[in-house]
Amino acid sequence: MDQLIKLNNLTIFRDRVARLVQFASRVVWHITEKYSLMSKHSVEKIKLLEFHLAMFRRLLRLGRCFDTLYSALPLLHHPDKMVQMLVVLTKIAQGMFLLCDHIVWFGRVGLTEVDTLHWSGTANRYFFYSIVLMLARDFYEIMQLYDVTKHSLKNRQMSLTQLVCSNKTVFLDLLKNACDVFIPATGLGYVRFNPGTVGLFGVMSSAAALYTIVNPVYKMVP
Repeated sequence: MDQLIKLNNLTIFRDRVARLVQFASRVVWHITEKYSLMSKHSVEKIKLLEFHLAMFRRLLRLGRCFDTLYSALPLLHHPDKMVQMLVVLTKIAQGMFLLCDHIVWFGRVGLTEVDTLHWSGTANRYFFYSIVLMLARDFYEIMQLYDVTKHSLKNRQMSLTQLVCSNKTVFLDLLKNACDVFIPATGLGYVRFNPGTVGLFGVMSSAAALYTIVNPVYKMVP
């Protein structure tokens, strides 16, 4: 119970729980609408829940663009130059995504007149860039692992399953990012998935992110 209370006090934990429910709502309303399992009024209520959760998460993220950009500074001294480049560029892309996201929030709540369609598209673009960079980092880490363990793998002293289980951090991050990348890619029109499929990707990536919050030892650092 103490651990649950401590987790609930973390803004990032609340954001990830809200994200999980948000994307689960998308899956539910898509399936119920497609197969006429609920009344139109009930489906609209679930869509409204998804919208409010998205707005709640934008409020939680307010101001985080500055924190994210500032957090890139210490990484300029990272000993691995490839990791340094990928992580710093990721932080910059994330910071720009959050800045655009803040502008969308200001427009949606009526604080100022904003072309929310334009800024949502720009936010999606930066979100996509950040995930592609994180995926590149994941693949780089996996190649590093392969170089260390390729002799054992070839001689069957270690199986691929053992490699994954002994390096959960990078493979969990890969799973999360591989699911996440289709969300902005769909929004930008690079791929075509229905709302239910996008929602399922969001649920999977949110569950992976929550797992790393509950078990910080599996969180990718930096």
